[in-house]
Amino acid sequence: MPKANPGAIATGKGQGGGRIAPEAGCGDLAEALVLMSPDPAVLKRLNPGDDLKVERRGKPVVAVFEGEVAGAIVLAELTRLINCIDRGFKFVFTVSAVNGGRCDGAIHCVGTP
Repeated sequence: MPKANPGAIATGKGQGGGRIAPEAGCGDLAEALVLMSPDPAVLKRLNPGDDLKVERRGKPVVAVFEGEVAGAIVLAELTRLINCIDRGFKFVFTVSAVNGGRCDGAIHCVGTP
């Protein structure tokens, strides 16, 4: 059995065993979600279609509108999102609906390092 090349980039073809390319899994990261712990004052200014910048502020990942935190981003792939942000990928949260104190939308990647 041939040995895997530990310096190879995984391409999905061949025998595997190599590293995953640094950009793998970030550009396609997208998920619908509801903002957690939303700020009511910020939510009042949001409209469907607004793009909020996704930032890491310490451990939490937040959606930011005009410099103010609208709410926290919580998703199943949070660790993956944090790793992608730390590597320079840019994400936005696009608002789909605001109903009272609830803000629905989705995150997606908009820029690579």
